Amino acid sequence: MGGATTSSPVAGSRRASRPRRPPREATEELGLTVAVGRRVAEFPFAGALHHFFLATPIGGRFGDGHGPEMRSEDPLELGTYRAVWLPLDDLLALDVRPRAGARLIAGVRAAGWAWPRGVARLREET
Repeated sequence: MGGATTSSPVAGSRRASRPRRPPREATEELGLTVAVGRRVAEFPFAGALHHFFLATPIGGRFGDGHGPEMRSEDPLELGTYRAVWLPLDDLLALDVRPRAGARLIAGVRAAGWAWPRGVARLREET
């Protein structure tokens, strides 16, 4: 993880009442074991409310995800997935979704990684 000691929003979950889900999602999709911190954002998508938590990597190897979306047998049906590090300087120029999440991360970075105290309620852009 490049020696980073700060938390980043790497785990998402559809239900805030299931705190075990974000670590599983991080393992399945990224190959990382994470310590989950507080919820920092929520985003309505496809009829569900998705929750995003701060998470600190504590083990595993980035890119070793093994969840079903990582091993689709039919890329035309589900697309293909590959975990990649994105340069933060390019974040707003890339097609990162939700777009409001990319702006939130860019703003937090510009503020010295000071996350807002409350939960950001991200909205889909039209």
